[in-house]
Amino acid sequence: MNENSVSNLIQNKFLYLPKLIFFFLLYFLITKETVLSFLILISIALITIIFLKSIKDKSQIGIPLAIFSLFLILPLSLNIKNLPTGYQYIVISIIGSILFLRLDNSSEKNFNFIPGFINLLLSALAPTTYLSGPSATVKEFPSNQDPFQILPTFKSITKNSLFLAISGFFKISVGYSLLSQSSLIDSINHLFRFNFYLIFPLFLYGFFYFWKYYLLFSGASDLCKALLSTININVIDNFKNPELSIFFHDIWVRWHLNISDRVRQYLYTPITLFALRNSYRFNKLNKFIFIEGLPVITLFLILGIWHGGRPKDFLVGFLNTLFVLISRALSKNKFLKSLLKSSNVFLELFRLVNLIIFGTILSIYDLPFSIVNDGYQNYMMDFFLALLLLSTINLYYRLKNNIYSFEKVNNLFGSKKIYFVVFEISCSLILQLFFINDVSMGSDFLYFAN
Repeated sequence: MNENSVSNLIQNKFLYLPKLIFFFLLYFLITKETVLSFLILISIALITIIFLKSIKDKSQIGIPLAIFSLFLILPLSLNIKNLPTGYQYIVISIIGSILFLRLDNSSEKNFNFIPGFINLLLSALAPTTYLSGPSATVKEFPSNQDPFQILPTFKSITKNSLFLAISGFFKISVGYSLLSQSSLIDSINHLFRFNFYLIFPLFLYGFFYFWKYYLLFSGASDLCKALLSTININVIDNFKNPELSIFFHDIWVRWHLNISDRVRQYLYTPITLFALRNSYRFNKLNKFIFIEGLPVITLFLILGIWHGGRPKDFLVGFLNTLFVLISRALSKNKFLKSLLKSSNVFLELFRLVNLIIFGTILSIYDLPFSIVNDGYQNYMMDFFLALLLLSTINLYYRLKNNIYSFEKVNNLFGSKKIYFVVFEISCSLILQLFFINDVSMGSDFLYFAN
C-alpha cells in the first residue's frame, strides 16, 4: 500500500468525526448529562463493535444476539440511576444497527473498526432521536452521505419536512394545552366515585389517554423526523395513523414502530415461522395459541422490559397480549367481518371501542391517580367539555386522513394539504401564545426520554 492510499484510508476513517463531535455536544447541551454518561456511551459502542467483529456467520448470531440485547436492555429494569438520558432509545438504535449489519441482506458485511465505531455512535446520537424516537441506525448513515452536513441548509429544507414539522408542532401544542390539563384528568378520575354513570367516564377515560399519548408522542416523533430529514437522515415513521385501526391488534401495527416494527421484522416473524413449522401435531386451539400467542408474548415481554420492567409495565404487556389474541381471533370471524363491511356505523363504533380499550390500558402507565372532591355538577360540566374536545380532535384527524387518502388515490398532489397546514400552524401559535405554560412545557420535554 503506497503513502497516498494510507493517507486516504486514515482520512476516510475520521471523515465523520466532526459530525460525531457536534452530535455529542448537542446531546449534552439538550440533556445536560455528565462526563460519566459520555464514558458509558463510548463503552457501549466499543463493546458493540467488538461483539459485531466476533460474530461473522449469520447462522450463529441468534443466541449471542439475544444475550447481548438482554445485556443492553436489562439496565432499564434495574433502576440504575446513572444511565444516560434517552438510554432506551439509544439501545434501540444500537440493536437495530446490529440487526441491520448482521441479518439484513442489503447491508455491508465488512466494516472496519474505527468507521464502525463512529457510525454506531452517530446513529445512536442522531439529534433528538434520544428524546422520543424514532431511533436512527447505521442504515440511515450510508457511505455516500455528506460528512460535513451538520446543520440544515435552504436546499435540504423541503416542503414535506416543513409540513411534517408543523404537524408535529400542532400535535404537541394540542397535547400540552388541551389534553394534558389536570382539570380533565381530575374529572375523569370521578369514575371511581359515580358508579351509576360508570360507562360514560370509562368512555372518556380510554379516549383521553389514547389521544394524550398519541398526540404528545407522535408530535415529538414527527418533529424529530422532520429535523433529521433536513440533514439527510431519513428515519422510519414512528406512528402510522393508529386512529384508523379497526381491530385492536391493528393499532400495534401502526403504533411505536421504532421498537415494535423492528421486533416484528427480526423476531416476531421468525418465531411465527418456527411455530408454523412445529405446530402440525396440535389441535386447532393449541395451534392458535402456539402460532399466535408465542410471538405476541415475546413482543410484549420485550416491551415490558424496555419500558422499565416495573409491575405495571408487565401488566400493560399482559393486557395487550390478551386483547391482541382476542382481536386476532375476532378478525378471523366471517360474520363479524361481513358486519363490519356492511355497516359503516358498526365499523366506526367497533373502531372507537378498540381505541378506548387501548387508551385504558395505556393509562396504567400513569398510576397512581389522584382523586379530587369537586361537586357532581362541576364533574358533569367538565366531562361534557372534555368529551366534546376529544370528539372534535378525533373527527379532525379522520377528516384529514380521508382527504389525504382521496388526494393520493386521485393524484391531486396535496391540493388541500395547504389548508390543513395553515390551520395547524395558526392554532399552534394561538395555543402557544395564550394557553401553554412555556416553563412547564420546557421542563416536561424530556418526558419521553426518562
